[in-house]
Amino acid sequence: MSSDPTSHFITLPNRPIVQANGQTTQGPLNLHYWEWKGHQPTILFCHAASFHGRCYDRIINEALHGYHVISLDFRGHGQSQKHPPPYRFRWLGEDILHLIETLNL
Repeated sequence: MSSDPTSHFITLPNRPIVQANGQTTQGPLNLHYWEWKGHQPTILFCHAASFHGRCYDRIINEALHGYHVISLDFRGHGQSQKHPPPYRFRWLGEDILHLIETLNL
């Protein structure tokens, strides 16, 4: 497995987004993720609050050689689209589900 992942963006349509005035609307959300190519099964990493998708680099590079790894930058984190808080945990879970469906994981 290469220690250098590739950077990708996907656009998820019709996701809840908080506007500057505090109103929640529906719109496209650009999520960023890192991908390490491999032939083993796919492992999806999701970081804790205040982190980003590259916080697992050491684990991925030292222990997961050969696995296909996806490491997500949650909305508002890393290189994913940012909008005013709040970020609801339910929305983060739904974002993960949409990512899984979009990438056919």
